[in-house]
Amino acid sequence: NFDLEKLFFDKCFHLLFTDDYNDEESQFFQLSRKFGPPSRVMSWCCSIFKTGPIGNLFRQIAGENKILTYYGIRRNESSSRSKYDKISKSPKISKQLVDSPIIDWYDADIWLYLLSREIDFNNAYRFGFRRVGCIYCPNNSSWSEFLFKIFIREKSQKWRSFLIDFADD
Repeated sequence: NFDLEKLFFDKCFHLLFTDDYNDEESQFFQLSRKFGPPSRVMSWCCSIFKTGPIGNLFRQIAGENKILTYYGIRRNESSSRSKYDKISKSPKISKQLVDSPIIDWYDADIWLYLLSREIDFNNAYRFGFRRVGCIYCPNNSSWSEFLFKIFIREKSQKWRSFLIDFADD
C-alpha cells in the first residue's frame, strides 16, 4: 500500500518563450558573478536550482520513506546518458529511486507517441529545438545555441555580454 503523488518540478530556465523566471534568473546571474559561469566541469547551477530544491521537497513529502520518480531521459540524447540504467538509485538524492521508462526510445518513437495521442508539447520543439533544457546550460548543443540567438535574442545577447564581461574582469 502506498501513496502516489504527481509532481512537475520546473526550476530551471527552460520555458523559453516566457518571462516567468525573472527572480530565479536574477539570482542565477548573481551567483554566476560570484562562482563563475556554470561549465561542463562545474555545473553548480543544477545543485542550486534543481537537485537541491527537489531533494528538499522530497524530504518534506516522503520523510524517511523512499521515493520513486520517472525520468523522461533517453540514451540517444547524449554520450553520458547512453550509459544510464533503466532503473537506478539517484546519485544526488539519497532516497530517490529513478525509473526511466522511455530510455530506449528514439526521437521518432517520442513524436509518434505524442502526435498519435494528440499530447501537447513545449513550443520550443516547433522552432527546431531537439531538446528543451536550461537556457544557460553549458551542455547545450551548438544547434540550440544557434536557435537561442535567433528566437531568444535578448536573453542570448544578455548571456553573451555577461560571459565577455566576466572574462574581461
